Amino acid sequence: MTSFLQSFQFFTAGAAISLFPAILPSHWLPFILLGRAERWSQKKTLGVLMMAGGGHVLITSTLGFGVAAFGKALSNTTRTLPAGLASVILIIWGGVYTIRNKSHHHPEGLEEVALRIKARRNRLAALSLFLMLTLSPCEAIIPVFFAASHMGWGQLVVLVSGMALATLGGMVLLAYGFNKGLEKMRWEWLEHHENKVIGLVLILLGLLVLWQPEFH
Repeated sequence: MTSFLQSFQFFTAGAAISLFPAILPSHWLPFILLGRAERWSQKKTLGVLMMAGGGHVLITSTLGFGVAAFGKALSNTTRTLPAGLASVILIIWGGVYTIRNKSHHHPEGLEEVALRIKARRNRLAALSLFLMLTLSPCEAIIPVFFAASHMGWGQLVVLVSGMALATLGGMVLLAYGFNKGLEKMRWEWLEHHENKVIGLVLILLGLLVLWQPEFH
């Protein structure tokens, strides 16, 4: 019974600590915005989000297991990761969409070139989002790994399970709901200026993350 209660406590702790950062717009909104700008399907947008969320969980778990195995000294590793990377990615893509012309008409004979450029931009956008989230581990949960390690490696697995469920579930549900809401909007002004609006929102998110790192 005691073991069950310990598992329940660590599962709940992992889920609760991970849920708050997961619901912050900086974690899932960029995926919706870039997905709309690149004309991704909802399936692809959520797929990229889940892959990036998986990377986020993986690197956080790796750091957590390292702390559990080698002690608190390794927890400082989280400070050496590029804290400003998310801000830079958001601001750069925001600038791209702000100045980008929404027109999709290309001179005759250049359609194939345009398609290749679009395909490369799509891959770059997906990779940027993946790196943005993966290289931003959840620092708040790292000390819990150290505490759980004293209860056995099984409790660490339970902790990771709670973290993964809350992180992926929270981001996907919010992104799905928000994207569905955007699909129902039929604002003519927004349709003509969508790229600029997306770009400005990305820039504002990037500046907010830069100004308040805990927002990410």
